[in-house]
Amino acid sequence: MSQSGPVYSPDGRHLWDGQQWVPIASSTFLPSQPTAAAPWYRKQIASPGMVMIMLVIVVLLGGLMVHAAQEEQKSERQSHYIYCQTYGEGDLQC
Repeated sequence: MSQSGPVYSPDGRHLWDGQQWVPIASSTFLPSQPTAAAPWYRKQIASPGMVMIMLVIVVLLGGLMVHAAQEEQKSERQSHYIYCQTYGEGDLQC
């Protein structure tokens, strides 16, 4: 039975020359098993810079939403004040 290629040791650090195991230079080291791709849950989805940019955007949007809510409350108070000035107390507490 003949083999078509070189025979490497299980750890990939030696080559069988037919009589003995010969160490392989570190620059030509071949791993015994091909490295598998990282599973989907270990792959880096976003760089740290991208995470920071997204965080800034979320904070700015949150601030804009709070500001809009405060402006709406201010507008409601002004409308209530104008109503009270125009129509008196009526059904609303002025």
